[in-house]
Amino acid sequence: MHLPKLEIVTGDVANVQLTSETHIAGAQAAGGRGRRGGQTIDVRSRVINRTRVFLKTADGRERDFSFANTTVGVREGHRLSIVLAKGAGMKAAQAVLLHNHTTGQRDEMEAVLKDAVRQKTIGARWRAAIGAVVVFLAYSGAMAVMNAGDTKPVWGLGVALVAYPILWLVMGGIDALVLPQRERQLADRLHAEIEGRLRPLDLKPEPGSAT
Repeated sequence: MHLPKLEIVTGDVANVQLTSETHIAGAQAAGGRGRRGGQTIDVRSRVINRTRVFLKTADGRERDFSFANTTVGVREGHRLSIVLAKGAGMKAAQAVLLHNHTTGQRDEMEAVLKDAVRQKTIGARWRAAIGAVVVFLAYSGAMAVMNAGDTKPVWGLGVALVAYPILWLVMGGIDALVLPQRERQLADRLHAEIEGRLRPLDLKPEPGSAT
C-alpha cells in the first residue's frame, strides 16, 4: 500500500476573504390519507461559510486556498500549513488538513482524507469474470485430456456460468473485509506522516500574540 502523494504548503496569511452562501431546496408532495387535495412543502436551507486564504510562502510566492465551514480561525499574519494529498483515484491533490501554527487550531477534511486512502482495485464483478474464464479453460483442458481431445465446450460453459456468481460473492466478501482494514491502516500511516512533517514547522504562540 502506497501513501498518497503529500505536499505541505506553509506560509504567512497575507489576506483573508470570507463569504457566505445559502442554498435553499424545496419539495412539494400531494397530501396523504385523510387530506383532501392538500399539499405539503418541505423547504430546507443550508449555509456554507467559505474562507479564502492567501498565503505568502518562504520563496515569495503567493498561493490561495478555499475552505468550506472550517472551524479554524484565520487572520492576517497567522502562519498556516495546508496539507494537500493526492490518492490513487484522485485527479488532483486536495487539501486534507488546515493547521494554524499561530493558534494551534486545525481542521481535518475527513471526506477528502477517505478519498485519498481509498484503494483502487479491479471490481469484484470483473475479477469474478476473469475467474470464470479460468474455470472454463481449466475444465475444457481437463475434459480434453480425459476424452482424447473432446473439450466438451458446452459443459465447460455451464460450469463457468455456475462458478461466476459464486466467485462474485466470494470476491465481494473479501473486499468488504479486507479493503476497509487496509484503508484504516493507510489512514493511520498518513496521519503519522503528516504529524512528522508538521512537527518541525509548529510554532508556539508567543505571549500577547494575536489569536
